[in-house]
Amino acid sequence: MAFRKKQLIHQTLGFTLIELVIVVIVLAVLAAAVLPKLTSQSTFEDYTVKDQLISRLRLTQLQNMNADPAVNAVNNACYWLVAKSACFYSEHTAKNNGVCSIPSANISCDDDSYSQYNIINFSDGILMPANYHFDLQGRLTTGNSPISLTGENNLMINIESEGYIHE
Repeated sequence: MAFRKKQLIHQTLGFTLIELVIVVIVLAVLAAAVLPKLTSQSTFEDYTVKDQLISRLRLTQLQNMNADPAVNAVNNACYWLVAKSACFYSEHTAKNNGVCSIPSANISCDDDSYSQYNIINFSDGILMPANYHFDLQGRLTTGNSPISLTGENNLMINIESEGYIHE
């Protein structure tokens, strides 16, 4: 009887080959699915671009809301956010007879002073370059909404009719 107990304990302490192969397969599948997400920086870049674009849109909105010539006669400019396929940047133009001049389309994104995102592309629905301008009440007067950022996450930025900018 003592021999039988010892043999039974010996059999329950190990794993079978099938159990070990299944564990290795499950770990390989998890590693193949999770590892690229952990090592990829483009996921963080997508959210960084989205946050910076929202910040630039809000800054442009505030600049235009504060550009009332009745309040400040010196500040007679129009502020724009220009979005191209690989970058976006702020630009201001003069106001001629109360009408804002359109920003120059020939500025290239090669200069380091512009935000460059060669991995992120704006959606095909936006005509390039896309110019964003707001009125004195903060409402969007020029530009398309929503803005789609095509990266790994397919993020969207919405500008409501009242001027509220959000993701």
